[in-house]
Amino acid sequence: MTVGSSFNPAEIEHPDPAGLTVGEQLTPDRSREKAPLVSRWPTPRLLERIMREYPLDFVQLTYNVLDRGPEERLLPLARDRGIAVMVNRPFRQKALIRRFEGEALPGWVDEIGASNWAQFILKFILSHPAVTVAIPATTRIDHVRENIAAAASPLPDEAMRRRMVAHIREF
Repeated sequence: MTVGSSFNPAEIEHPDPAGLTVGEQLTPDRSREKAPLVSRWPTPRLLERIMREYPLDFVQLTYNVLDRGPEERLLPLARDRGIAVMVNRPFRQKALIRRFEGEALPGWVDEIGASNWAQFILKFILSHPAVTVAIPATTRIDHVRENIAAAASPLPDEAMRRRMVAHIREF
């Protein structure tokens, strides 16, 4: 993809509203017409199978400092197969933000440049080597600016990621 080109993924759903299997949705004439993106599936095990069996460009999944199940198999598989990862619901539809509301950030977050809980959460997500992008939903410009700032360096290293998880477990 070149700068200025549009991105138009072919969204693969399971179950597909039209009743097509994943394989039928990725027929040779359709699979390169658009970038295959798997965004809905009933179980992580099925997503893993689809990732192993089909030539995907993207997967979309939920991952954050509390929902860490994808770290076990899905994120390593995506990295090994060169599949980009779009993380949806990084804040659990605001539930994580509400959960930490009123709690002070730990003093050591200055080391990663996080100034609020949203940035803390996004920096955790974006620092995973298999994650390509997080897609938090927002309608507020100030939140867009905060979210963009979370992608700025420094991102947490593995030791800091463990520290972040340990801190969150205290709540």
